[in-house]
Amino acid sequence: MNHEVVSLHEAEHGPETQLPANVEIIDGMLTEEFTAKRAKWLQDQIEGQYDPQMRHIGKLTDRIDQTRAEGFSAYDNQDQETYKKKIEIASQTKEYMYKTFGATNVREFNRYKEAEYRQQKIGTIEFWGEDSDRIFDEIVGCTEIIDDGIDREFSVPPADRVDPKREDFQEYLGNKIFIDHSTLQNYVESDTSIELGYKEGAGYKIPLANIVSAGGFDSWAGRGVNGRKDGMDDKDYQKSSGEQVIGRSIDAIADYALRETEIPPIEGVDAYVQPNGIVIFSVGNSNHRIAAAVARGQEFIEVDGMVSIHKLGQNLVEAKQDLDSAAVAA
Repeated sequence: MNHEVVSLHEAEHGPETQLPANVEIIDGMLTEEFTAKRAKWLQDQIEGQYDPQMRHIGKLTDRIDQTRAEGFSAYDNQDQETYKKKIEIASQTKEYMYKTFGATNVREFNRYKEAEYRQQKIGTIEFWGEDSDRIFDEIVGCTEIIDDGIDREFSVPPADRVDPKREDFQEYLGNKIFIDHSTLQNYVESDTSIELGYKEGAGYKIPLANIVSAGGFDSWAGRGVNGRKDGMDDKDYQKSSGEQVIGRSIDAIADYALRETEIPPIEGVDAYVQPNGIVIFSVGNSNHRIAAAVARGQEFIEVDGMVSIHKLGQNLVEAKQDLDSAAVAA
């Protein structure tokens, strides 16, 4: 393996223990010390320690919320006159806040508040902007490619074949490693996760080989492959001809893969960092889109949405080069 490694203190991790750099980074970010520092940073931002405007926006936001609460209380007590008056005052205060401090600053304040809430209540540490891009590169973007079961060197992707059949797509995609989302969650080591906001400019790019799970599928050949019945394999979709149909899940994948248009970015992804430093991915949506991209022989796909990073306590897959090396040694 060609991981960058960092030597760690023997008393903490055992003799001569070395961790991949991205694993050491995420370990440090999931400590109580780091999460406390991040919480303090958010609090300082909200209180205006870095920008006094935030403090004033916060006070006005509290006043708006309080006034609206008083209005709804009056409404519950059948006091329509007070209700209308309070809602009007809240609306005027909000208009004043946006006019005085600008929509950009108000949005920034709301983002700090939302990030604070998510960290306190859900355990999600949120990053955005340049921080998000940097963390992605250091933890996720450096991953090695896994052997996902598809022989890309000798097997022609079905979308590139002459008159491909449904069976061609089923066989090719059926070889790709698939791990149920619940299994991935069972191996998550920490209750805390790291969430990266939308990438500035172009979206994040991840290797399709390392996407191992998708909501609604029980295989990359779609639904109904591993015993699902009673119509669970049906897919309502629009064919490239424009016709709206209900058909087999694999037919929707094939139709999508055979179109001349580019595969659009996927809508968010969960990234799981293994102890060996390799990152594998799961998606809740965009399942047919990903399968179609694989069936085209595409190597990477763009993510237009959030990237949620979790740490796994066990290796579930190995890098392709490690498996190739092991085969040669044997």
